Amino acid sequence: MLSRRDHVDETRSDTATTRVSFVLRVLVIALALAAVCMTLGIDRSSVEAADVASQPTPSDADQHVADEVRAAFMRDDAVASVVDRVKIAARGGVVVLSGRVHTVRQRDLLIGDARAVRGVARVDSRLIAAGD
Repeated sequence: MLSRRDHVDETRSDTATTRVSFVLRVLVIALALAAVCMTLGIDRSSVEAADVASQPTPSDADQHVADEVRAAFMRDDAVASVVDRVKIAARGGVVVLSGRVHTVRQRDLLIGDARAVRGVARVDSRLIAAGD
C-alpha cells in the first residue's frame, strides 16, 4: 500500500507529465501552423498587405500614389497591356498589387515600376504570373 508521501510524489509526477505533454502538443500545433503558412506563402507582410488592401476609403495622398503607380504602368510598353488586370491599393506608402499577369517578367516589371514611384515605401505583390 502506498504511503501518503508516495501518493503525493506520484501525483506530482503525473502533473509534470501532463504539463510536458501539453507543451509538446502546443509546440507541434505551432510548427504545423507555421508550415502551412510557409507553404501557402503567408507571412507577416502579406497579412499586413491584406489588411491594407481591405481598409476602405484611401486618403487623397494614397489615391494619388495609386494613380501614379497606374500611370507608371501605362508608360511601360512591356506591361501596359496587362494594366487592366492589376488591382492597385495604397495606404501610407505601402502599395499592394494583385491580379494575374501573363509572365514572370511582367510581374517583376510591375513591381519595379511601382517601387520607382515617388511616395512608395514598400510594394507587396500578390501578382500571379501564368507560369507560377
